[in-house]
Amino acid sequence: MEVTQGEVDWVALSDAGRRLELSLSDSTGVVKEVKFEIKGLPIGNYLIRQGGLARRTRISDSLQLALPIADAKLIGIEKV
Repeated sequence: MEVTQGEVDWVALSDAGRRLELSLSDSTGVVKEVKFEIKGLPIGNYLIRQGGLARRTRISDSLQLALPIADAKLIGIEKV
């Protein structure tokens, strides 16, 4: 996982590696949007949850996300 804007607070892997939860923040107060990429994910459909939103997406190798810092306190990524 590479974070290019924002900072990782914590990361947790659960459900036999099927679900990843993480929290990103900004200690500087400058970043308005977090950007990160997770490489090496198994091919498949994933449910991405952040803030009050959820969406399904197909991933073939990596996941790139950019979202408002306010929605980055709890991000869930789950293979479905």
